[in-house]
Amino acid sequence: MTVFDFTLQKEFLENSKRMYQEQLINTVGTSGRLMIGDHEEFISAVQKVDSIRILWRDVLTSKRIRYLVKTDAKLLSDVQNLPKVEEYLSKENLKLAILEDETAELLIDEEEPIYVTSTHEICHQSKVSSTKIFKNTQKKRSDPILQGTDQSSIWIERFAPLMRGSYEINLVDRHLLQQALTSKKGPGRFIDNLSKIPSLKQEGSKVNIFCETPQTPPINPNEIEDFIHQDLIKNKNIEFNFYIAGTHYATKKARRERSIMYRYGSSSYLQVFSKYAIEVIEADHFTEMFNDNFDRRGTVPKEVRFSVKEFTSKHESGLKQLKNAIEEASSRDHKTYSTIITINPSN
Repeated sequence: MTVFDFTLQKEFLENSKRMYQEQLINTVGTSGRLMIGDHEEFISAVQKVDSIRILWRDVLTSKRIRYLVKTDAKLLSDVQNLPKVEEYLSKENLKLAILEDETAELLIDEEEPIYVTSTHEICHQSKVSSTKIFKNTQKKRSDPILQGTDQSSIWIERFAPLMRGSYEINLVDRHLLQQALTSKKGPGRFIDNLSKIPSLKQEGSKVNIFCETPQTPPINPNEIEDFIHQDLIKNKNIEFNFYIAGTHYATKKARRERSIMYRYGSSSYLQVFSKYAIEVIEADHFTEMFNDNFDRRGTVPKEVRFSVKEFTSKHESGLKQLKNAIEEASSRDHKTYSTIITINPSN
């Protein structure tokens, strides 16, 4: 998974110095999702010291860490033995428990500072980056996706965890329409997966897709909207905005001089804005990894790079330039067939 679920012992929140809590937050970042149990209990635990209260207020409102509120769950507390922690992790479906200092020193062997079972890990806050779950998560966030990998597992393990709570997704993939119009299945499958994200069905949420007018097969630009409505978007339960950036030019010289996507959107990436984080996923043409593999259907046809990065002002300005260029072209230069198409939810 690209995100792991963990919990903190209540006493760690109550007693540990701000310095150690901030170190932990910086280590985990948005690769971890903290189960905070009942929100009121969590707030009560961090209220005792002003600096701790201010820290967590800022953390939970500035998207520095993912979190999960479970009103029927209590924080892990009063730990007497490790089996109790294992039982708690199993009950709440978590992978990692981080204990407060004294408890960890008492219960975990100094020579084996991370207590590991077949499904869980328990450790001191300073050992988080050494756990298997942390290391595996970092690999999932940076390793390429290999040829032959099951496509459904890619979505479940790589994409879905990053998209929990998302309210806006920007997909830049210049070849998306080209692929779809040549009977490739990847674009439709990727879009169908996006349509199933619960938070994107809420009012005000949207998916913006930036791509290029297909070069082949020849198609009347007026037919593109019909194709998107009738063939590409099967589940019309969220808002889709297609920013289509003119003709796909055949020569490098023509692309440099005239192609909007060549200038502003040649690389493929996905910006995910969620309640918990803002991140950028970079990959080689997202929709192509969901095309059919001639040898094994339902698997990735060729290896693609994949990496999750922090959203920066550079990402923001890059997409803004691309969007502005398409909007300007669509309003004045119809020869390039630049256009903007919106699919509104049908219910």
